[in-house]
Amino acid sequence: MRECHGVSVAEAGEAIADSDAVLFHPDPKSRSGSSARLLGFSPSRGRVLVVILVERLDRGTWWGANGWVATGSDLSRYRRENEHE
Repeated sequence: MRECHGVSVAEAGEAIADSDAVLFHPDPKSRSGSSARLLGFSPSRGRVLVVILVERLDRGTWWGANGWVATGSDLSRYRRENEHE
């Protein structure tokens, strides 16, 4: 994640822990339909991030497969979903 998009595992973890995070399962932009897309705020980064999650069936958990700073429609969707605040 850090090498490709500059997002650390810790920053992705903060976005996942965001109580206002927006989850799309399955990810509407996924070709396979096997991943989830989470939009969440990372306080240490000061930005909304997109985190792609893939289910680890062997462990019964989710694995953060990728992450990047949200822009465009992802950022707009996060803001729209959290307008109530």
